[in-house]
Amino acid sequence: MIQEKNGLLVIKGTKFYYVLMFLATVGFLIGCVFLIINGLKFNSKYSLFYLGGGILFTPFYLYLTLWSLHGFIPGKVLFKIIPGEATE
Repeated sequence: MIQEKNGLLVIKGTKFYYVLMFLATVGFLIGCVFLIINGLKFNSKYSLFYLGGGILFTPFYLYLTLWSLHGFIPGKVLFKIIPGEATE
């Protein structure tokens, strides 16, 4: 959602993107837990790949989730853009 206030372009998130971001971050974390659980069963020749992938990607997605939490606050301004010519 883009609004103009005092010559500034203010960009806020919409509820659709809040839901989409929540589903993505939670889905990735659930997927990593699923990989770890199935890797620990050792009933497939790919169990070590499941376990390794789950352990490798869990901290990465947890990091992304923690850094994106502040964007879930409804009505929070995500970006402020000052229109004008670009300077080098």
